[in-house]
Amino acid sequence: MKRFVSIGTILFSAIAVVLLFPLKTEALAQQKGPKPVDVRSVKIGKTLIDCYNELKDRDGGWCKMGRAPINHVLPKSPSPEINMVTGPKSVISAWNGAAFDNKNLKMYFHGGGHRDYGGNGVYELDLLVGKWTRLTDPSYIPPASKEVRCPVPISGPPASHTYDGIIFSRVTQTIFVIPSVYGCHRGSLNPKGDLWEFNPSETGMRNGLSPLSWRHRKQMPKRMFPKYYRTVEYPNGDLYMANAHNEWVFNPKKDSWKRIGSRPNYGAGTSIYDASRRGGLVAASRRDTFYKTSSNSKEVVSAGCRGGWS
Repeated sequence: MKRFVSIGTILFSAIAVVLLFPLKTEALAQQKGPKPVDVRSVKIGKTLIDCYNELKDRDGGWCKMGRAPINHVLPKSPSPEINMVTGPKSVISAWNGAAFDNKNLKMYFHGGGHRDYGGNGVYELDLLVGKWTRLTDPSYIPPASKEVRCPVPISGPPASHTYDGIIFSRVTQTIFVIPSVYGCHRGSLNPKGDLWEFNPSETGMRNGLSPLSWRHRKQMPKRMFPKYYRTVEYPNGDLYMANAHNEWVFNPKKDSWKRIGSRPNYGAGTSIYDASRRGGLVAASRRDTFYKTSSNSKEVVSAGCRGGWS
C-alpha cells in the first residue's frame, strides 16, 4: 500500500509539473517581452449625428463632441529621436493641418517637424462613429551620428510641419502630404520637392497602395520647393497646391503639374474652395487679408496676408 501511494504521489507531482511549466514559461516570457500596446482608439463622447440632433432645433450654435482628445491615442514614451522637444502632442500643436474625407466624414492628422516631434504616425478622427484611432505607429529613427546629423525614419516620410499642405483626394481616396520642415532633434531638415501619398484604409488597396502604407511620389517642380504650403481640391479632382511664391494644379492620377500663378501669398495660410468666387479658389491667411487674381488663370482667386502671425 505504501509503495502504491508513493507511485501515485510521484505521478501526481509529475502531472502538476507538466501543467505548471507552460504557465511559468509564459509568465517569464511576459516579463521579458514588450509591454502591452498602449491605447490605439478611444470614443470621444458624441458623434456628428448626436450634435446634429442637438443643434437642429436651434438657430445656430456650438456642440462639444469630445471629452477624449487625441492625447488618449498618442504613443507613450517614444525614443528621444522621435520624442524630440515637445513630443507627440505636436501632431496638433505644431505647425500642422489635417486632411478631410468629406464623404466618410473622417479627418486625418499627421505631422511634427523641426525640433518639435519626429513621429510619423497617422491619426484618424471618425466623426460619424465618434472615435480617435492611431492608424500607424511612428517608424523607428536611428540615433544621430557625426556622419548623419538628421537621421530619417526607416519607413515613410520624416515627420514635418505640414501647414495646409495635407489633403485627402476624392479621386485616389488617399492622402497627399507636402512636407515643409522635416523633424530633426538637432535642428531641422528641409525637404527638396518631396510629395508623399498615404493610404488610410485598414483593409483595402487604394491607388495601388497597400493598406496603411506610404509612397514617395516623384519630386515636385523646383518652384514648389519653398515652404508654407496650401492645398485645395477642385470639383474635377485636380489638386491646387501652392507655396509662398507659386500656384500649381496637380493631377493625382496623371502625376502632372501645371503652373497657374506666382506669389499669391506669403506666410502660412489655408485655402478653401468656394464656388461663388469666379472659379472657386480662396486662399486665406491670418491678418490683413488681401485678394488677387492669378496672372495665368482668371478662374483662380487667391488671398493672403502681410505682417505675420497675430
